Amino acid sequence: ELPKVQEPERPTKEEVPKVREPRQPTVEEVPKVQEPKQPTVEEVPKAQEPRRPTIEEVPKVQEPR
Repeated sequence: ELPKVQEPERPTKEEVPKVREPRQPTVEEVPKVQEPKQPTVEEVPKAQEPRRPTIEEVPKVQEPR
């Protein structure tokens, strides 16, 4: 009476689920992989429009001495 000798035990899918199918990370785990983060206008305002110095900052450039 040795049933295990006749047929070896096979682990069930519940025992080794990761062997059956590799685990895929969810969107919640890696949201930046799904869509790259775009910086907002508040984060990089100078990138949206280059800053122009005012006349008060560079008066000598406006009119040479």
